[in-house]
Amino acid sequence: MLKRARLAIPLYVLFNFLSCGASYAQDTNNKLASNLAAMWDALVIKHVDARGGVSYLGFAADRDKLHAYLDKHRQVDLASLSEDSKKALYINLYNGFMIAAILRYSKENKININDTKAFLRLRINKLKVKGGNIWNASYKTRLAGHELNLDAIEHGLLRRQDKKLAAIAVKKLDPRIHMAVNCAAISCPRLRKRAYFAHNVDKMLDENMREFVNAGKQLFFKGNTLHLNKILLWYYQDFDNDKHRAGDYLSRYLDDGTANKALSRLLNKRSKIALRFARGVSFFYDWQINDRRNFSQHSPSSSESGKNERKQ
Repeated sequence: MLKRARLAIPLYVLFNFLSCGASYAQDTNNKLASNLAAMWDALVIKHVDARGGVSYLGFAADRDKLHAYLDKHRQVDLASLSEDSKKALYINLYNGFMIAAILRYSKENKININDTKAFLRLRINKLKVKGGNIWNASYKTRLAGHELNLDAIEHGLLRRQDKKLAAIAVKKLDPRIHMAVNCAAISCPRLRKRAYFAHNVDKMLDENMREFVNAGKQLFFKGNTLHLNKILLWYYQDFDNDKHRAGDYLSRYLDDGTANKALSRLLNKRSKIALRFARGVSFFYDWQINDRRNFSQHSPSSSESGKNERKQ
């Protein structure tokens, strides 16, 4: 009995030591995630305008800082991050890596960013790299012990579509991420002029949704036709599922009460194919690069047709 009593003390101490160690590791990694967000925050404040126009010239000048931000993701222990930290980190990483990918593509293809005839005419869905397109091919970045392309970040980590990445993916798909990840095209919901942090990601995603449905650019009625950004077609199943109907979900953020009913009638309980051919619904998307020098010419009516859509 005496020996057992003596053993209880060191075991108790060891338990507390291990608990404190785990708590310290979690705090350290959440702090690292916050520091990463701060690095991205400094870049977008400097090189993104209020419209979401990106200064690729500015990012090119700060290429070392951009690469330092991306490279630091190697150090993150994803297992100890909070859910909000993960969501914010993955959104920021996608947006930063997309810009780095555009700069790399331009350099490899000898496209001068100053050349308004070449660079500003880039269509993101037509950028071919070794093995496929800019999302799914050889362009990769390092996250902890994983090498990921853009599709892996969006569809694997944020949409939970890749079983191989399930252990580090967010626990639940949040449809609002589609208004946060930025594919560098004019019709993509704008790149925010600040980073997503764990403490503000939920608020910012709500703000993005309200802007998307209310600004008259991504979702609007013209006559009897509802004009929609194709993101709502490509990812329809993320908005319309067993937990909520697409039209009802979007209506939560829409200020116009009359339009709420129309959204529900036109969008609820459809398949992706049925929505594509639904009467009273039209889709648009402009793949032109979201360089700030292009924004003065943009309007939904100037967008491309459905050809060469983004691969998922």
